Amino acid sequence: MFRGSVTRRIAATLAIAFGCLALPAAASAEFAPTNVQVTPDSTQAGSNSDLRIQFTFSDPDEQVKDLIVGLPPGLIGNPTVPETCSAAQLNSDACPAASQVGTVTTGVTAYPTDPLPVPVPLSVDGSIYNFTPQAGEPARFGIVLRPVGGLLGKITLQSGVGLRDDFGLDTILTNLPTESNGLRTDITSMDLTLNGSVHGGGFIRKPTSCAAHSVRVTANSYDSPEPRAATASFATTGCDQLEFTPEFAAFAKTEGPDDRTVETTTQIKQTLEEAGLRTAKVILPPAFGPNTARLLPQNSCGEDAFEQGDCPARSRVGGAVAETPVLDESISGDVFVVDPDPEADPDVTSGQPRLGLDLRGPLNLRLLGQFIIQLEPRIGVGVVFDDLPDIPISNFELTFDGGPNGLNTTAEDICGPQPPVFDLTFDSYSGDRETFSQDAETECGGGPPVGRSKARARLTDAKRPALQLGARDRAGIKRATFAMPKRLRFTKERSAVRARTGNGRPAKFALSKRAIIVRATDARSLRVRVKNSGLRLKGSPGKIRGKRVTVTIRRDGGGTTSLKAPIR
Repeated sequence: MFRGSVTRRIAATLAIAFGCLALPAAASAEFAPTNVQVTPDSTQAGSNSDLRIQFTFSDPDEQVKDLIVGLPPGLIGNPTVPETCSAAQLNSDACPAASQVGTVTTGVTAYPTDPLPVPVPLSVDGSIYNFTPQAGEPARFGIVLRPVGGLLGKITLQSGVGLRDDFGLDTILTNLPTESNGLRTDITSMDLTLNGSVHGGGFIRKPTSCAAHSVRVTANSYDSPEPRAATASFATTGCDQLEFTPEFAAFAKTEGPDDRTVETTTQIKQTLEEAGLRTAKVILPPAFGPNTARLLPQNSCGEDAFEQGDCPARSRVGGAVAETPVLDESISGDVFVVDPDPEADPDVTSGQPRLGLDLRGPLNLRLLGQFIIQLEPRIGVGVVFDDLPDIPISNFELTFDGGPNGLNTTAEDICGPQPPVFDLTFDSYSGDRETFSQDAETECGGGPPVGRSKARARLTDAKRPALQLGARDRAGIKRATFAMPKRLRFTKERSAVRARTGNGRPAKFALSKRAIIVRATDARSLRVRVKNSGLRLKGSPGKIRGKRVTVTIRRDGGGTTSLKAPIR
């Protein structure tokens, strides 16, 4: 879920670009970055389009010392797309073309002493590369500046990135050089472009929220250590064009029917093209409850200790792992019970402790969730993570330990006739909300995992697309309702619809504009196919894929479950 490991790499690019051009100057008490401009090639939220950042310096005869370019949360880059450039290649200006991720132009003033001490304004072009990261870094970028005319020498720089508390990235350059070829030089301006796409793959991705996003440039000088800052904003639009189809799965495990402590794993998956997940709320099955001893104050971790990565072992309740398409490696770590937030509204949290995720890897990331008690539409306990970083997460798994010290307990056999059902609410940065329920797969006494209810939906790739639907429940299906998303409807042509049970027998069905209701007796699975003549698509098949079919299953032995099946 998480903070922009990836965004770091992009920020690094910025930092390098800016720093590599920073050269010496005279002094002025009014030194500051000015005239910051940010220009995206496209304002479409979540798009892979070029981003241009420009700024100047007031009184450029003062020497730039430190420079920070702060990128807005959600503006990320994917350094797994380009190739990497090594130190030897960078220093010899031989980086592979496939490692270039941007360009930079710097305005400088050089001060030769022979034959006349006349300032010479220059415009220096350069390239930005995806650089081989150092140990413990998620990314690093290199820049080569190539002055023409022979007055100044070629300049190479490299830089890492810093992550802020708001999940935005800072590109940081310190102690910038003050001369080139023995000549004093002043930086007057910088013009940086980061590529939206690199060799056919997306590199820069805009935030997936529709709002104004600020870039902040901060700098000081060797004579004026107090940093000064200037900002500029750009807006993103078109959030209704973004897909938001997160997938969820849950797994529950006990040592046998009489075991009341449950090892519980929840899994959330997304694709790179989706809007970022902003809020995730997971409500445990009704029979599940907390092991209250694990939530006592003496078994929790203080917030300061959590932020320092120093929680005691007694506060550990599980583990977590996150994968993102913009990192070659996953980040993983421990899960702790953390003290309640002293500033939280007691009417909302009721003094509940928090859940802390301490994830480490190419970047270190700490996230705090809130334990909650839900009263409507049903009573249940769960956890909510709010204001997650706007970064694509391909897979996130959170596991609570089982056994005597486990966090979750159950009042009934999880492998009984009715499966445990989780309730989910997911909110996106684009403003969409997905609310649904999902059965858990269960395992008891060391037996194989048992899948309870599943559903699927597929739109074929033919020029005349057909729709394939499916549902499965090992307890036996009495009725299954397939409700279509807004872009997909049915015609009145019943002959275009075929419904069958898993053993191939015909099944009765009812048809409306937006739903198919299939009835069966003791069927463990159902299959439905709708020919092209029975469909009305609003837009191309590509616009339909990713939208969700809501599948409600009523079982033979009683009970219902609701699933969300993304159309593939």
